[in-house]
Amino acid sequence: MFAAVLGGLAPPAQQPRLIESGIFHGDEVSDADAGSWLGLFADGNSYAWRDAVVDVKPVRDEAVDEPNQRTGREVSVRRGGRPVFLVRGADDLRVASVDVFRELEQRALHNGDQLKLTMGSQQYELRVTNSKRHGDDNMAGSSLELMSNGITQLLYSAPENANEPAWEVLWAGDLDGDGKLDLYLQLGDHYNVAERILFVSTKAASGKLVERVAAFRTLGC
Repeated sequence: MFAAVLGGLAPPAQQPRLIESGIFHGDEVSDADAGSWLGLFADGNSYAWRDAVVDVKPVRDEAVDEPNQRTGREVSVRRGGRPVFLVRGADDLRVASVDVFRELEQRALHNGDQLKLTMGSQQYELRVTNSKRHGDDNMAGSSLELMSNGITQLLYSAPENANEPAWEVLWAGDLDGDGKLDLYLQLGDHYNVAERILFVSTKAASGKLVERVAAFRTLGC
């Protein structure tokens, strides 16, 4: 009886997976990541979603490997150039047209930033706040907020003991075709850690502007 009840349950939904192309430590990328993904690619002056076939191959990790070891993993896309990022398990993001806000592409974030932008008819502000530091690059204790239409949403907060992390807007625009802002950010709490996070508007719960869909956390040397 108990087994029959279990058998009738739907399997838990898998969380979307996010990666980039490049060379990574072996615990950051799996051999199982080879195969079909959805990638965001530059397309002339804009961007487009494209199906991508990913290859993952062992390579020497210069930071930790002995001369005869190859514990690192290289992620590459067979055709179509280098994507901004690759996502698996989120095909509902695929739309015919992607709108980009170029003024914020690869834009470093600093304490005191108040970045204003418009998507369609909606006004947004991306703000970095810190009660102890103003206008400097030490993000320890800093918070990143997104504001629009009377809503203020905390996207990320670094602890006071964070070790000089570097924050950046990697991509900003409309990924999912709803005319609202989506963000691809590099955040984190340590200078040697990159936490790339995808925030999407169509996934946002009531009272929020965006929702964290997936993240890709990597270490440096």
